[in-house]
Amino acid sequence: MNAIVDITDHQRILYQHNEMTQGDAGAYSAHRTHLTSAIIDCAPKNATSLCLLGAGNCNDVSLPRLLELFQQIHLVDIDEEALGRARKGLSKLEKTRVIAHDSVDLSGLFKNFSDKIPSAPAAPEELAHEISVNVLGSQLGRHEVVVSCCLMSQLDRTLIDVLEGRKRANPALESYREGVMLGQLRIMTELLAPGGVGIIANDLLGSGQVDLDSIHERGDLAEFTKQAILHRRCDPSVDPVRIRQLLRRDPILKRASHEVKTVGTWLWTVTHKEKYLVQALRFRKVE
Repeated sequence: MNAIVDITDHQRILYQHNEMTQGDAGAYSAHRTHLTSAIIDCAPKNATSLCLLGAGNCNDVSLPRLLELFQQIHLVDIDEEALGRARKGLSKLEKTRVIAHDSVDLSGLFKNFSDKIPSAPAAPEELAHEISVNVLGSQLGRHEVVVSCCLMSQLDRTLIDVLEGRKRANPALESYREGVMLGQLRIMTELLAPGGVGIIANDLLGSGQVDLDSIHERGDLAEFTKQAILHRRCDPSVDPVRIRQLLRRDPILKRASHEVKTVGTWLWTVTHKEKYLVQALRFRKVE
C-alpha cells in the first residue's frame, strides 16, 4: 500500500533553509565569484536575458555584476519570500530589470505526491515530460542564458526524503531520480533561445563524503575531480557522466543541444567543517 505524505512539510524545509542562509552571503563569496564569472564568460555575444533556476536568496550569484551584462534577469524559485530577499538590496531601477517568478515548483512533481508516495518504478521519459509541462506552464519566457543553481542536488534530497522517508528502500527512487534529471535538462533547453547557453552548476561532493581539506592543501583539485567522476563517486543525481549521457541519449535533448563542456571546478567553503566540490557544465542550444 502506498503511504500518505504531507508534501508541505518538505516545502517548509526548503523555506527554512532559505531563511537560515539569508545572512550567509559571506560564506558563499568564493562560490558566488566562480559561478558569476562562469555565467559572464559563457554568455553569448549580445545576450540580454538570463534565467536563474532555483535562485532562492541569490547567494550563488552577484546580481549587480550580472546586471552589468544582462538587461533582464529572471529569478525562479518556489519560495516567494526568498526571492523578495534577493531583490531587497537592489535599486528601484534594478528591480524593474530583475523579475521574480515565485511559487514555481521546479521539481514539477511535488503536487503528485500530495496523496500517495509511489512505490513502483515509472518511465523516466514520461516523468520528464510531465515535469517539463508542469514547470513550463508558468510562462517563464526564453533567454540567452539559463542556469541551474545547484538545484539538482536539492531536488534529489527532497525526492529521497519523500520516497524513503521511513528509511526503507523504495524501488521507485532511481526511475524518479532519472525522470527529475531529464526533466530539468528539458526545461533548461526549452527556456533557451536558439544559440543560447545552459549552465548546470552542481555540488558533486561534500566534506561529509570525502576529505576536501587535504585536496585543497595538495592543490590537486583537477586530478581529484577527474578521478571522482571516473570512479562514479559523485552523488547519482549530479554525476557529470550521467548528465552528458542524458544530453546525448534523450531524443529531444540530442536534437536541441550540443557543445557540452566543463567550464569550471571549484571548492566552496561554507564553514571550516562544511565544504563542497562544485562543477559547472555548459551546453549550447542548436540555432
